Amino acid sequence: MSDDTPTPGSTPHQRPSSVTLRERSGAPDTDFASRMDPANQSLADALRITYRLVQLGMVALLGLFLLSGFKTVSEGERGVRLLFGRQQAADLAPGAQWAWPSPIGELVKVQTGAVTEQVNRAFFPNVQVGDENRPIDRLNQTDRLDPASDGSIVTADLNLAHMQWSVTYQRSDLSKYVENVRPGEGGSEELRLVRLVVERAIVRATAQTSIDDLLKQTRTDLGSVESVAMRLAQEMLDDFETGLRIDQLTMSRKFPPVTLADEFAKVANQTQKAGQAREVADRQRSEVLNAVAGAASGVLIEQIDQFEEATEIGDADAQAEILARMDALFERRAIEIDGTLYEAGLATGEVAEMLDQAASRRAAIVNRAQADLAVFEAKLAQFHANPSLMMSRDWAMAYAEFLAKPFVQTWLLPPGSPAEILLNEDPDFIAQREKDAKQREALDAAERRMQDMRRERFRTDVGIQRGEEL
Repeated sequence: MSDDTPTPGSTPHQRPSSVTLRERSGAPDTDFASRMDPANQSLADALRITYRLVQLGMVALLGLFLLSGFKTVSEGERGVRLLFGRQQAADLAPGAQWAWPSPIGELVKVQTGAVTEQVNRAFFPNVQVGDENRPIDRLNQTDRLDPASDGSIVTADLNLAHMQWSVTYQRSDLSKYVENVRPGEGGSEELRLVRLVVERAIVRATAQTSIDDLLKQTRTDLGSVESVAMRLAQEMLDDFETGLRIDQLTMSRKFPPVTLADEFAKVANQTQKAGQAREVADRQRSEVLNAVAGAASGVLIEQIDQFEEATEIGDADAQAEILARMDALFERRAIEIDGTLYEAGLATGEVAEMLDQAASRRAAIVNRAQADLAVFEAKLAQFHANPSLMMSRDWAMAYAEFLAKPFVQTWLLPPGSPAEILLNEDPDFIAQREKDAKQREALDAAERRMQDMRRERFRTDVGIQRGEEL
């Protein structure tokens, strides 16, 4: 055992100290607290500086936080300021705008330009993407439609049709739009909402229209599928308070099922021919009515129908009254019929010309009869005065008039001398007779042309002409 090992009951041996603490200052009256003051002061100064730096950092962070609320609203956009999710200001103009940064607030920017969405597959046969604009004759025509893949729509008469649409809309009410729509990235949810609303409106509008009306109507027609669908879609968007306004809803294509396209084309062709035939008939009707009676044709037809009714029931008084009205119209006098005043000169055309010619002939016949009466009375007075002289003179005048006829040829022979007559017409007489016949034919042709020209004055393709329009 070593000598350093302690024995039981003895005091342990202590190792000598290696370091001895003593005061550096030789002044005996300096205490320990005074020696610690500089250290405490240095620590306090360090803590104070650190606190100031922390305060400055907090102020800088707060400033940066507030500055992060400034955002730029571009042209074609409007801003909506939110505070804790509640709208504080809407329709902020383009430029720099400020809002409390997230999570306190937010500045929502909304595009205000028009947005166009194509609805070209919902009611269209199943085709590959990009083939939606192919002509109908180049679509995949099969003997049936597959409801699981082919799109179609049901009309009011339970027929099927295919169509494609295009919708253009704007975000008109930003307050409602931000509150109820708030589209996600790319606006996919917004487009889906608009597409579903438009498709529902199209289904409802088409269900009120037959297939024939659908195929032949235009957008400007009253109650067309396009106008009804646009109204229904806008009503649904307004009910949802989306703040969206539809500017235009256009049906770009429409056609019957591809399996029946040929049959519908035949029907459409026949319908077009029937329409053209009706137009020709209406034009001919107008031409005939104008050529016959002009502007008075309509009221004259009504009077003729009333006259036939009065004739069937045997009402003589009504017949006489109707005939009096018709005579007034034929004579182009002003007349009031059933509270309607018809001005003078209403009847034109062939009726007016026939009446004018009849009046002229009547006047000529009366004048000729009066002249014949005057001649007869003069000859009667001459007959009573000297009958033989009057008879001789009239016979001579009649004989001279007979000899003056172009078909009478005269030969002079000595009295009592025999004569053999070989009849041979005079060539000059024959030529003159042919010339006269051609002249009469020319006059007749000229008269017919004049009559045709007079009739053409009353022909029109647009309706009945009045007398003052000619």
